[in-house]
Order: sequence, then C-alpha cells, then structure tokens
Amino acid sequence: MRKMEQMIREEIFSGFCRTCNQAQMVTCEFEQKGDRLELTEVDCRYRKCIHKASCEIAKQIRQMEQEYREE
Repeated sequence: MRKMEQMIREEIFSGFCRTCNQAQMVTCEFEQKGDRLELTEVDCRYRKCIHKASCEIAKQIRQMEQEYREE
C-alpha cells in the first residue's frame, strides 16, 4: 500500500480586523484533503470571531478554499 504524501500550504492574508480595530496579517496553514484544502491552523480567532461574516481576512480564507476546489 502506497502512503500518500501530506501537503501543507501556508498562506498569509491581510486586512482590517474589526475585533482588534486595526490592520492585521494572519498566517494560515491548509492541508490537502483529497480535492480540497482544509484550514488546519490560523493565528487569529477566525473560527469563533463574531465578525467572521464581514471580516476581510475571513473572506480571503474562504476564497482560498473555494479557488482550490475549482482548479
């Protein structure tokens, strides 16, 4: 049985953070899971952020996941 190599992709996104009330740079790690990327690490409170729906950085994270599926 052949073991598949794990692919980790690191991306840095920037934008205005309403929670911190300032510009932020956020580092994210994505892991390839079949035909999609799954966010595995993020250095902000992305998953629990009350502003997630309107966050510029969260939008970039979602877009990254979506674009990978379309490739």
